[in-house]
Amino acid sequence: MRPIVISIAGFDPSGGAGILADIKTFEQIGVTGFGVCSAITYQREDFFDNLEWLPWKKIKKQLDILLEKHQVEYCKIGIIKNTKTLKKTCRYLNKKDIKIIYDPVVSSSTGFEFNSDPESIQKTLDKIYLLTPNKIEYRLISGKKKITSSKHYNILLKGGHNKKNKGVDKLYENKKKTTLFPRKGNHYPKHGSGCILSSAITAYLALGNDLKTACIKGKEYTADVLKSNSGLLGYHHSNVDSFYSITKKNKNIFSNVDYKIQYISQGDIPEEHLQNIKRALDSGCKWIQLRLKDSNRNSIKSTAKVAIKLCKKHNAIFILNDHVGIAKEIKAHGVHLGKQDMHPSDARKILGKKTIIGGTANTWEDIERLIAAKVNYIGLGPFRFTNTKKNLSPILGLKGYREIMDKMKNEKKPIPVFAIGGIVENDIYDLLKTDISGIAVSGLITKSKNPEQLIHNIKNLFHHAEVSFI
Repeated sequence: MRPIVISIAGFDPSGGAGILADIKTFEQIGVTGFGVCSAITYQREDFFDNLEWLPWKKIKKQLDILLEKHQVEYCKIGIIKNTKTLKKTCRYLNKKDIKIIYDPVVSSSTGFEFNSDPESIQKTLDKIYLLTPNKIEYRLISGKKKITSSKHYNILLKGGHNKKNKGVDKLYENKKKTTLFPRKGNHYPKHGSGCILSSAITAYLALGNDLKTACIKGKEYTADVLKSNSGLLGYHHSNVDSFYSITKKNKNIFSNVDYKIQYISQGDIPEEHLQNIKRALDSGCKWIQLRLKDSNRNSIKSTAKVAIKLCKKHNAIFILNDHVGIAKEIKAHGVHLGKQDMHPSDARKILGKKTIIGGTANTWEDIERLIAAKVNYIGLGPFRFTNTKKNLSPILGLKGYREIMDKMKNEKKPIPVFAIGGIVENDIYDLLKTDISGIAVSGLITKSKNPEQLIHNIKNLFHHAEVSFI
């Protein structure tokens, strides 16, 4: 069952900020979001006319009904009438052991001033778990020019408005400071970006991430929204379209941790493959490869049609192993081609520029061949012996990965590489040290008694490894 989080915020009819933006964010990240209205605003993405505040009694009534039945651990607070209302809200939530993420919105991106007395908020900060101000908001609230850590609460100082270090955020936690750098590339100003960031962090905390990891993931999610289009209203998605746009340039497509784990289907019959694919998707896997090697064309096609529907329902990438013609017919997101399958250049002519094409490599010569064919990613392996594949290539092991990945660095070959073949959870940390971009696994997920926890653990490993994702 999904964890539940609450947003206490204003209703923005444009959907770019406030409750609607928070709920969109919660849903995409994978938590159940409740919305408690603190104000009704009259605005669009580029203009703010006015608002009507809801008094504490009405906020409390909304909370009472929800919390009478549901357990909630985290709540994000956005605009709220005044410090008195904020204090009552925080006291109420504290009594129920709900941690508060407070986005102190002093003014909107359209210039409307919300809180006329931000300095008085200081007295309420010890009731808050995380404060997410920009530099102007922090100075108004704290009365300090210099950012200092607090033993009572954590601070994520947002850098979106900084002229010198634009987009560089700083997390102050337990008297430690962590700098979070922005992802490179084009990003466009968005109405409600602060709301999206704080609600994304709230969602990732509810999913069990520590604060640093939640902030990193929240920043990544927000970056996807910022780059989604050039307008003021961003798109929320997990994000197949941005995957395509990045793979076309053969850049590191795995800044989003969801694309660092590829599940390769297993099963004795097509129905088992589909059962295992659904189980992987339900557990949080966002990239599926259907690998049916001993079935006829009709069976592969019908199974692939069902699999792609499951993936679309979960907003996941679907690729088909081999069978380029079927992939084109059913409009799969891509194909993976083994060393004995169709040449990637020929597949590209059939499938077009936007289709994801991956290829299998075992040697440096294989890597060079696939790069020349302009594949989007490489599956490098096997790491160790596996009985899921016939005619297994020589085992690489950690030594083999180090040698090939070091050569890729020296030769400056910027293409994502997936480790594949007999990988178990304890291998992943050491594999990450070789600078692979992700892993492709089959039995690890299929045989897991708790695949949801497993996938969560793997994603955390990627975040904590010495690899820069932002």
